Amino acid sequence: MPRVGTPENCITVRYLYIVSREHQWLYRHLLERFQDDPDVDVILDRRVIERRINAPMLSAEAERRRQQRRRIVSPEEDLRIHSHYIIELSANGD
Repeated sequence: MPRVGTPENCITVRYLYIVSREHQWLYRHLLERFQDDPDVDVILDRRVIERRINAPMLSAEAERRRQQRRRIVSPEEDLRIHSHYIIELSANGD
């Protein structure tokens, strides 16, 4: 019977920090702070601009995408407003 507190009974929690491109100093700080922690990943937000451009010359039939695939980002989740997000990942990385 395993003892309480042994690795068999522990749940590993992983964290993903996504840092705004506008806060590169924070990104560097978090990279340094968590460099030796295997349960923490830090990434810089890679998004630059909206890739889907509304072209007036394309009709709705000519547009390949029939609906918006991206979800609308709420103000609470917008990295243009916040410096970073911390996402808790499950033990298997999902």
